[in-house]
Amino acid sequence: MYAQPEKVYDLAGIDQFDLRYNNFDELITSIYWHLYFSMICTNEMVDRIGGSPLDNQSVQYTGSSDDAALNDAVARYQMPPSARQYLRRNYDPTGRLRLPVLTLHNTRDPLVPAGVQDAYRDLVASNGCSEWLRQEFVDRQDHIFTGEETVQAILELVAWAEEAD
Repeated sequence: MYAQPEKVYDLAGIDQFDLRYNNFDELITSIYWHLYFSMICTNEMVDRIGGSPLDNQSVQYTGSSDDAALNDAVARYQMPPSARQYLRRNYDPTGRLRLPVLTLHNTRDPLVPAGVQDAYRDLVASNGCSEWLRQEFVDRQDHIFTGEETVQAILELVAWAEEAD
Protein backbone atom coordinates (compact mmCIF):
# COMPACT_ATOMS: atom_id res chain seq x y z
CA MET A 1 0.00 0.00 0.00
CA TYR A 2 2.86 2.39 0.78
CA ALA A 3 5.42 2.68 -1.97
CA GLN A 4 8.27 3.87 0.27
CA PRO A 5 7.78 2.77 3.88
CA GLU A 6 11.44 3.50 4.59
CA LYS A 7 10.65 7.23 4.18
CA VAL A 8 7.83 6.93 6.71
CA TYR A 9 10.17 5.25 9.19
CA ASP A 10 12.77 7.94 8.48
CA LEU A 11 10.20 10.63 9.36
CA ALA A 12 9.33 8.78 12.56
CA GLY A 13 13.02 8.65 13.48
CA ILE A 14 13.35 12.42 13.74
CA ASP A 15 14.18 13.06 17.39
CA GLN A 16 11.98 16.14 17.65
CA PHE A 17 8.87 14.28 16.38
CA ASP A 18 8.64 11.76 19.28
CA LEU A 19 6.21 9.25 17.77
CA ARG A 20 5.67 6.01 19.65
CA TYR A 21 4.12 3.05 17.85
CA ASN A 22 4.05 -0.74 17.85
CA ASN A 23 3.65 -1.39 14.13
CA PHE A 24 3.54 0.32 10.74
CA ASP A 25 -0.24 0.89 10.82
CA GLU A 26 0.05 2.66 14.17
CA LEU A 27 2.88 4.76 12.78
CA ILE A 28 0.78 5.86 9.79
CA THR A 29 -2.17 6.64 12.07
CA SER A 30 0.04 8.67 14.40
CA ILE A 31 1.58 10.70 11.60
CA TYR A 32 -1.82 11.40 10.04
CA TRP A 33 -3.51 12.52 13.27
CA HIS A 34 -0.48 14.40 14.54
CA LEU A 35 -0.22 16.43 11.34
CA TYR A 36 -3.98 16.90 10.93
CA PHE A 37 -4.51 17.99 14.52
CA SER A 38 -1.43 20.22 14.42
CA MET A 39 -2.78 21.99 11.36
CA ILE A 40 -6.18 22.60 12.97
CA CYS A 41 -4.69 23.77 16.26
CA THR A 42 -2.14 25.95 14.55
CA ASN A 43 -4.80 27.70 12.46
CA GLU A 44 -6.99 28.22 15.53
CA MET A 45 -4.04 29.56 17.54
CA VAL A 46 -3.00 31.94 14.76
CA ASP A 47 -6.47 33.47 14.87
CA ARG A 48 -6.57 33.67 18.67
CA ILE A 49 -3.05 34.88 19.46
CA GLY A 50 -2.34 36.95 16.39
CA GLY A 51 0.44 34.91 14.86
CA SER A 52 2.02 31.51 14.54
CA PRO A 53 2.49 29.53 17.78
CA LEU A 54 5.36 27.73 16.05
CA ASP A 55 8.98 28.69 16.02
CA ASN A 56 11.61 26.38 14.61
CA GLN A 57 14.06 29.02 13.43
CA SER A 58 16.89 27.66 15.56
CA VAL A 59 15.91 23.97 15.60
CA GLN A 60 18.38 21.58 14.02
CA TYR A 61 16.44 18.40 13.33
CA THR A 62 18.27 15.15 14.03
CA GLY A 63 17.65 11.43 13.74
CA SER A 64 16.85 11.17 10.02
CA SER A 65 18.94 9.36 7.44
CA ASP A 66 20.13 12.74 6.11
CA ASP A 67 19.85 15.50 8.68
CA ALA A 68 21.58 18.09 6.49
CA ALA A 69 19.06 17.61 3.66
CA LEU A 70 16.19 17.62 6.12
CA ASN A 71 17.30 20.88 7.72
CA ASP A 72 17.86 22.48 4.32
CA ALA A 73 14.35 21.54 3.14
CA VAL A 74 12.18 21.92 6.23
CA ALA A 75 9.77 24.85 6.37
CA ARG A 76 10.81 27.41 8.96
CA TYR A 77 8.41 29.39 11.11
CA GLN A 78 8.95 32.30 13.45
CA MET A 79 6.66 33.13 16.33
CA PRO A 80 5.92 36.86 16.58
CA PRO A 81 6.67 38.48 19.96
CA SER A 82 2.96 39.09 20.64
CA ALA A 83 2.19 35.38 20.21
CA ARG A 84 5.12 34.41 22.45
CA GLN A 85 3.88 36.80 25.17
CA TYR A 86 0.35 35.39 24.92
CA LEU A 87 1.57 31.82 25.32
CA ARG A 88 3.84 32.69 28.25
CA ARG A 89 0.99 34.52 29.99
CA ASN A 90 -1.78 31.98 29.28
CA TYR A 91 -0.23 28.61 28.54
CA ASP A 92 3.29 27.89 29.71
CA PRO A 93 3.13 25.58 32.74
CA THR A 94 5.41 26.55 35.61
CA GLY A 95 5.89 23.12 37.18
CA ARG A 96 5.45 24.71 40.62
CA LEU A 97 2.81 22.36 42.00
CA ARG A 98 1.27 22.90 45.43
CA LEU A 99 -1.49 20.30 45.24
CA PRO A 100 -1.63 16.71 44.02
CA VAL A 101 -1.73 16.47 40.23
CA LEU A 102 -2.38 13.19 38.45
CA THR A 103 -1.92 12.98 34.70
CA LEU A 104 -3.34 10.22 32.54
CA HIS A 105 -1.89 9.57 29.11
CA ASN A 106 -1.92 6.89 26.43
CA THR A 107 1.56 5.58 25.61
CA ARG A 108 1.07 5.89 21.85
CA ASP A 109 -1.27 8.88 21.70
CA PRO A 110 -1.36 9.99 18.04
CA LEU A 111 -2.15 13.62 18.92
CA VAL A 112 -0.08 14.38 22.01
CA PRO A 113 3.18 12.44 22.16
CA ALA A 114 3.90 10.76 25.48
CA GLY A 115 7.13 12.76 25.56
CA VAL A 116 5.03 15.76 26.60
CA GLN A 117 4.53 13.96 29.91
CA ASP A 118 8.27 13.39 30.19
CA ALA A 119 8.91 17.10 29.69
CA TYR A 120 6.27 18.04 32.28
CA ARG A 121 7.75 15.58 34.80
CA ASP A 122 11.18 17.14 34.25
CA LEU A 123 9.77 20.67 34.67
CA VAL A 124 8.05 19.71 37.91
CA ALA A 125 11.24 18.03 39.17
CA SER A 126 13.34 21.09 38.31
CA ASN A 127 11.06 23.10 40.62
CA GLY A 128 11.38 20.59 43.47
CA CYS A 129 7.72 19.59 43.31
CA SER A 130 7.90 15.93 42.25
CA GLU A 131 6.04 14.81 45.37
CA TRP A 132 2.91 16.48 43.96
CA LEU A 133 2.96 14.72 40.59
CA ARG A 134 1.85 11.22 39.65
CA GLN A 135 1.72 10.14 36.04
CA GLU A 136 -0.19 7.13 34.79
CA PHE A 137 -0.14 5.64 31.34
CA VAL A 138 -2.50 3.35 29.47
CA ASP A 139 -0.68 1.16 26.93
CA ARG A 140 -2.52 1.79 23.66
CA GLN A 141 -2.77 4.07 20.67
CA ASP A 142 -5.62 6.45 21.32
CA HIS A 143 -6.43 9.92 22.56
CA ILE A 144 -9.38 9.00 24.76
CA PHE A 145 -9.97 6.98 27.91
CA THR A 146 -12.75 4.63 28.91
CA GLY A 147 -15.21 5.72 31.56
CA GLU A 148 -13.69 3.14 33.90
CA GLU A 149 -10.17 4.54 33.39
CA THR A 150 -11.39 8.09 33.98
CA VAL A 151 -13.32 7.20 37.13
CA GLN A 152 -10.37 5.19 38.48
CA ALA A 153 -8.00 8.13 37.93
CA ILE A 154 -10.41 10.53 39.66
CA LEU A 155 -10.80 8.16 42.63
CA GLU A 156 -7.01 7.82 42.91
CA LEU A 157 -6.58 11.59 42.81
CA VAL A 158 -9.27 12.16 45.46
CA ALA A 159 -7.74 9.53 47.75
CA TRP A 160 -4.27 11.04 47.28
CA ALA A 161 -5.55 14.58 47.95
CA GLU A 162 -7.34 13.43 51.12
CA GLU A 163 -4.18 11.65 52.25
CA ALA A 164 -2.13 14.81 51.61
CA ASP A 165 -4.39 16.98 53.82
